[in-house]
Amino acid sequence: MKALIYIIFILFSLQTFAQTKSGKPKKKPRESASIDKKEKEQHSNFAIAEEIEEAKFLGTEEELVTFFMDNIVFSDSAVVQNLEGQITIKFIVNESGTPTEIEIIKGLGFGIDEQVINLTPKLKYKSAHVGELPVKMEQLITIPLRAYKKQ
Repeated sequence: MKALIYIIFILFSLQTFAQTKSGKPKKKPRESASIDKKEKEQHSNFAIAEEIEEAKFLGTEEELVTFFMDNIVFSDSAVVQNLEGQITIKFIVNESGTPTEIEIIKGLGFGIDEQVINLTPKLKYKSAHVGELPVKMEQLITIPLRAYKKQ
């Protein structure tokens, strides 16, 4: 009888410890995020833009400031008051690289704001691109100015 109890105990113990499968399904090893992303892109209705190239002024910052300083005509009252400051403008660079929808965020007055609005469309920009597609992009620039009398 004792032998029978030992055999049942051993069989029960072996089955308990030998069980390798649990009731839970095994998790698949996680694949890399880039593969998951590519799969999602292939199966979605929308393409995900991976590369956005921002609009860029075709020149240096120094050339940008020089352009405005050379083309703005300061009034006598601005020169007498030694007007110095910064003007901040916001505009949209369209698909062809031309600034449009120009707006003064912080102006200087003395007729300078209007001159900057008239001069800004003459700036040359490389338009923004999403992939190969040119798109509109908002730009915000600050131009330091100091009034002086042109000879």
